[in-house]
Amino acid sequence: GGGGGGDGKDGEKNTRAPPISDVTNTNVNTSGAGDAATFQRWMLETELPKGGKKAVRALASLPLAISEFLVIAGLSIVGTVIEQNKGAAWYVANYPVDPGGPLGFIDYPFILDLGLDHIYTEWYFLALLGGLAASLTACTFTRQLPVWRVSANWKFLDRPATLLAMEEGETLPRAKSSDLAELLARRGYQVFVKGPRLYAFKGLIGRLAPIGVHISMLLTLGGSAYSGLGGLG
Repeated sequence: GGGGGGDGKDGEKNTRAPPISDVTNTNVNTSGAGDAATFQRWMLETELPKGGKKAVRALASLPLAISEFLVIAGLSIVGTVIEQNKGAAWYVANYPVDPGGPLGFIDYPFILDLGLDHIYTEWYFLALLGGLAASLTACTFTRQLPVWRVSANWKFLDRPATLLAMEEGETLPRAKSSDLAELLARRGYQVFVKGPRLYAFKGLIGRLAPIGVHISMLLTLGGSAYSGLGGLG
């Protein structure tokens, strides 16, 4: 009987305690899956949005947009000077290889190899148009629209310390908000009154002007690309 009890305890121990190798493998697999999930979450929630914001800020750079614009202007001048969309024989006849000429490097091999005979449909010209459009779009959404939204918000400041901290802060002991609102309205301000508080602003339309310029340039770039690619034809 005692021997049987001992066998039962041994069996119970073997059932409850899995081999060490099994426990180790289970822990390693669980840890690996957790690390992979953590890494994936970090990439999707932290690193990729951060990289996207950096890319948008880089696209919104004014020097980048100016550089793209100048290169596009230079290529457009080249496309105006060199006749476009002529046959290869025409360029051979009109731009022969002449090392002794004033611009000897501009010959038909140079023109045809770089695609200067149809520059407005070349990949690099269209890529520059797309790059400038991306820069204008990024600048509009990251700089111009936030400035306009801040300007359009009605800010009813009621703490004297905040008002006096402004660059043009001033105290008017015997002034009435109604009289001040009338004077500001006469000077072209948009005036809003809320109880004893008053808010006035001027030049909101001027804040929209850069956005309008960007939209006009985007439409022009889109039209140029569409026309270069053949238009409706």
